[in-house]
Amino acid sequence: MLGLGVQAQTERSVFSLDQLTDSAIRHYPLSNQREIYDQNTQLTQRNIEKLYYPGMQLNGQVSYQSDVTQLNVPIPGFTVPEMAKDWYKLNLDITQMIYDGGSRRSQREIEDFNYKGQINSVFQHEYHFREMIAKLYFRVLLFDKSINVLKSSATALQGTIKEMQAALNGGIILQADVNSLKAEYLSVQQKILEAESNKAATLDLLSTYTAVSLQNEDSLLMPVIVINDLVFMNHRPELTQLNLQQEKLGKMKSLVSVKQRPVILAFGQLGYGRPGLNMLEDDFKGYYVTGLKFSYKFWDWNTTKREKQLLGLQQDVLESEKENFDMNLRANFAAQLQEIDKINKILETDKEIIALQETVVDASKKRLQSGVITSAAYIQEFEKYTKSQLNYQLNTIKLVNARMDYMFLTGNFNTNE
Repeated sequence: MLGLGVQAQTERSVFSLDQLTDSAIRHYPLSNQREIYDQNTQLTQRNIEKLYYPGMQLNGQVSYQSDVTQLNVPIPGFTVPEMAKDWYKLNLDITQMIYDGGSRRSQREIEDFNYKGQINSVFQHEYHFREMIAKLYFRVLLFDKSINVLKSSATALQGTIKEMQAALNGGIILQADVNSLKAEYLSVQQKILEAESNKAATLDLLSTYTAVSLQNEDSLLMPVIVINDLVFMNHRPELTQLNLQQEKLGKMKSLVSVKQRPVILAFGQLGYGRPGLNMLEDDFKGYYVTGLKFSYKFWDWNTTKREKQLLGLQQDVLESEKENFDMNLRANFAAQLQEIDKINKILETDKEIIALQETVVDASKKRLQSGVITSAAYIQEFEKYTKSQLNYQLNTIKLVNARMDYMFLTGNFNTNE
């Protein structure tokens, strides 16, 4: 059982970029705003819907006035009743909208665009969060490749040191040559330690953001980025946000136009008080009033026209922002294509450099064993060989990373892990 436990602890896990990104989004605090915006929109839409429901309001009033209307015309045989100076009223006022000129529909449409903008804003935050996770992921891959190459170089140096020790014992080379190789070996070990430390720090960041416990022993898969056509496209959420804002302003224009349309509503009033509708009766009475109301603001000194112009100017500002965003994106797109093409060309020569440098190192090693050259000359060639291997591995990852940057740049994702 103890053996099984140790084996389980040392077992390596394999993760892909999609797995870590999905986990990061699930644990991303701002993603919870979707549910909040859903509830907010539902409540707002319900309130807008209720605008066509009857409105009811209970009003009460007690008043005393210094004087009342009196009839001072003497009528033989008839005493004119005198109105009381204290009045009491309790009214239930009811209104029912019949026609609002399309105001409710415009408000609902504006709220729809508010909701779409809020959801797209969350997606925009997630988009940049995904981009950050991808950068950390590729950073770990770079450290992994560096560590593997450096460890391979360290192993090769160990073998060379053993061989040089035999040459030292045979009196072919000096102790200083062996010591120089050992110093180079320790230098490589320092580089490995530094790379492992940087990798561990990056894994800690990834673990925090993704809520996945990542260990140094775990492996990260190299993403396979599929780019079918290197054609400019703009599917960025920023552009979507600008389009939504423009459309929202268009709906706000419609709502402004609604203000000039007539409004018709029915009303009713149920009341109880003294006096009632008959002002000459001094008793508490019940009463009611019902009817229709009509309002039409046919002249507003061109206020509505100017409000539309202001909204139109805001749309023009957004249009200029769209054009500026698109221009910058096209410039970055061209630069990214150049970057991808450059790395492809560099990789074509990296393998040739490694093959050539390998023959140089082998020849230098034999010359060192024969005492023809010093260890410093051998180390110089060995460092070149190690650097060529590192360049090839790093450029391989840089090419995949550049393709990933292309996808984030254009907003067109197509991965196959």
